[in-house]
Amino acid sequence: MNKIEFTGESLRSAEDLERLIKEAKFEVEYYQKDLKKAQDKIYIRQIALDALLKEESELISKMPISKLTDDQIESQIEYHV
Repeated sequence: MNKIEFTGESLRSAEDLERLIKEAKFEVEYYQKDLKKAQDKIYIRQIALDALLKEESELISKMPISKLTDDQIESQIEYHV
């Protein structure tokens, strides 16, 4: 297992450290924005999926039982549980 240990000494110049810190901060902010966008997209798609599943469930619940497939019956059971 790799271990990082801070010794208090730096082999880099102050300018290199400032540049590396600035780059690291930029990358963290950049990926946080990407993550936020992805989370928003997932949230929106989850709402859409939930609406579609509810619509399907309501449609299936109005169908005569004789016309339902085994999968539709199973999805109704799962939806209401």
